[in-house]
Amino acid sequence: MSFLKNNKKKILVIMLIVILLLILFGILFMIKVMLNLQDAEKESYQPSDSKRHQNIQIKSKQNVNNLSFLILGLDKKDSGTQRTDSIIVATYNVKKNTITMTRIPRDLYIEVDDYKGKINALYETKGLSTTINAIQDYTGIPITNYATTDFDGLTKMIDHIGGIDINSDIKVDDSNNSNLGGNIYINKGKNHLNGKEALGYSRIRYIDNDIERGNRQMDVIKALIKKLTSTSQLTNADGNIKYMSKYVKTDMKISTAIDYALNLNSTPKMNKLTFKWDQFNNNGEDFVTIDDKERAKMSNELRKNLDLKQDSALVPIKTKP
Repeated sequence: MSFLKNNKKKILVIMLIVILLLILFGILFMIKVMLNLQDAEKESYQPSDSKRHQNIQIKSKQNVNNLSFLILGLDKKDSGTQRTDSIIVATYNVKKNTITMTRIPRDLYIEVDDYKGKINALYETKGLSTTINAIQDYTGIPITNYATTDFDGLTKMIDHIGGIDINSDIKVDDSNNSNLGGNIYINKGKNHLNGKEALGYSRIRYIDNDIERGNRQMDVIKALIKKLTSTSQLTNADGNIKYMSKYVKTDMKISTAIDYALNLNSTPKMNKLTFKWDQFNNNGEDFVTIDDKERAKMSNELRKNLDLKQDSALVPIKTKP
């Protein structure tokens, strides 16, 4: 009997040691993760300055947990200029787990303070906060957060997660890929794209029109979100966040992003919002304008996904010189 008792005691001691070691390893792992995330936040966190405002017409005390992101894709040149080649507004409804996104055309004519010209040069000319303010006024929704990246960063982030899946309406080959530097081939239908191919898909020009180009840019963002919120990637969320923090600047703290990620039960349902616009020429330069009807349609759909009151009065904006 004493032999059995001694064996039971040994087994109990061994189990306790194993449990304590697992707890210790868990604590050490969490400390490592937190240190990684702290380092990542130092790289990526960049709040907008005091010039940013929220127009009184678009304030709402309802559903403060819903998000509206302004995503800016920067085209950095060797000369030091960095215009916004891609401008996307994405709203996220937490309860419905839905994302509605739209793309603002880069050639949109806009007047802000003493600036008159294309919206894609506003970021470089007047800064981040003025750009956020202009988008808020134009869309009629509050922008809760922003994120910027450049094309090199987008390419590397997509490669880091093993590429993305795109269902393409176009074929990219030697007949139309010269403005992408060549060597990019995409078939019509389902494709698995690496970072360089995804960038080429989103940037290719002259094969249709800027509306379709904007749709392709949103396709890439949708595919990236879908991949990042998949089960296989959520298990490596801390590693992905640390890697991507090198290429993304945002005013959302990493702890907040993790809270949203942990509450995801499935990949969000994503909807692309498109609208009509008109082109015009001024002093030999081509611009885009959106009439009040289309602007209101865009605003209402974005506000709907934020559970905000629709048909709210939009800020009057001059759409032509």
